[in-house]
Amino acid sequence: MSDLDELEVNYIDNSDFLKEKAEKEFVFNKKYDAGHWSDLGAFLGMNNVYKKIHQENPKFLILSENYYDKFSKIEESLPVSYFKINEEIPNWELKVKYENISEQYIDEIKRDNSFRYFAYYKNLSQETKNSLKLLIFHGSYLNGRWKFIVPTVKEYIGVHNYQNVLDIPYYFNIFKPDLVIFEVTEYTIKNNYFSAYKMSQLDFPPFLDEYKKSQAKMISDIDILNYDIKFNIEEGNKIAKITLSGLPQSAKYVYLSIKGETYDFMKVNDSIYEFLY
Repeated sequence: MSDLDELEVNYIDNSDFLKEKAEKEFVFNKKYDAGHWSDLGAFLGMNNVYKKIHQENPKFLILSENYYDKFSKIEESLPVSYFKINEEIPNWELKVKYENISEQYIDEIKRDNSFRYFAYYKNLSQETKNSLKLLIFHGSYLNGRWKFIVPTVKEYIGVHNYQNVLDIPYYFNIFKPDLVIFEVTEYTIKNNYFSAYKMSQLDFPPFLDEYKKSQAKMISDIDILNYDIKFNIEEGNKIAKITLSGLPQSAKYVYLSIKGETYDFMKVNDSIYEFLY
């Protein structure tokens, strides 16, 4: 936590909040899936995050219990075994109108083979028409719990985090979110979830406007004519890939500005760059 403070990372720690709530409410089930929060816990825990975001950006909504029909159901075995239990757990159903378009993207979105979850939902209510497009990198606490995200935004894109968050420029290029949230639990901060080697090799491209203000050397419009630059475009159903070749090997960052948007290319090797959108 002290490192996050020193680096001025904007973070929210939910642990003390949930401990306090757990003294009076069943934010975690006693038996069924006890390693994750219940529907009630997800509602309370995520709203604790949303309220702080809402303070900075009122367009981002907070959850209301009115968005749900609050039921319960009986679970007779554990979620990953046939070990017999008999526990009544919260089972909230979302009343907000939405569209699930995950299947339109899921075959084209790259993800780490061990962390495959992906979701894309659009909120169809008028209440969120001026809200935000949200990209969340999340683990098992939120995988499948889209009903506690959708009501707050106009669009929600969920990507299984861990190794995938290390490719954040890839996802940012495609979805151009207004806000990014990274959700993680303490016990996953280890190498099989987040590759220490890959993190040591990361070199995310800086924002183009900031890069222009720096003293870094840039290839001028005239110099660019000296290179045999080739573009190749591969159109998918939802995602297109542009491959660029012919720039000098010394080029470190490559950007494309088109229709008011700026995209950064990822370096494939010393002479080929690509981005998806």
